[in-house]
Amino acid sequence: LSGGVDSTLTAILLKKRGCTVIGVTMSLWDGKIPQIKSDKPIKESCYSPKEEINIAECKKFCLEQGFDYHVIDVKDAYRTEVLEYFKSEYRSGRTPNPCIRCNRFVKFGALLEGIKKLNIEYDYFCTGHYAKIVKPSEGLFGTDKKPCMISAASDVSKDQTYFIYRVPSSILEKVRFPLANTKKSDVLKLAKDLDLEAANRAESQDFLGEEYFDMIFSDKPSVPGDIIDLDGKVL
Repeated sequence: LSGGVDSTLTAILLKKRGCTVIGVTMSLWDGKIPQIKSDKPIKESCYSPKEEINIAECKKFCLEQGFDYHVIDVKDAYRTEVLEYFKSEYRSGRTPNPCIRCNRFVKFGALLEGIKKLNIEYDYFCTGHYAKIVKPSEGLFGTDKKPCMISAASDVSKDQTYFIYRVPSSILEKVRFPLANTKKSDVLKLAKDLDLEAANRAESQDFLGEEYFDMIFSDKPSVPGDIIDLDGKVL
């Protein structure tokens, strides 16, 4: 649960199916970057001091719905696997993709490890991603075990398979995406019909607000250079 409309509605849909729902939220913010005071509204992002507000909203939602709720500390994993990776790739002259890294090592990695340490048992780990889990038919007599794979969501305008394509099949075995066949417009309508507070919340589409970029790169001076393609051509 992020507190956003997708994960919140996912929890409601699971409840309506008769599932026992347990809400978990990743805690990423470690307070190592000073909070920014700005006249302009700062956009929602995954790594943000607003996390405390989001967690409070998730806790309130789960209390109202009768769900157990847990906050899982993944700060160290996020700093190492996402923030430090992001800086290292840029300084090496490459283009990073922090969201792919986060899903592989944090959301479907450190978060699941944290759930395990709390001895929380579950049949399926469900998220609000727009994607599908595909498992090809077993081989003859069921002797050939086929891997779970990811396929595009029905709403191609919101498809998120690119960001989760590195999640291993062994983990996908217990993953489900309840919004796989739902359009974003229908998600918003359903959320508003259910009078969910999350229906009015701005979407978070950045791992880190651009306002913080100068701060995370402030540990040493940046070195200017050319933009060069893989053939060595200066662009």
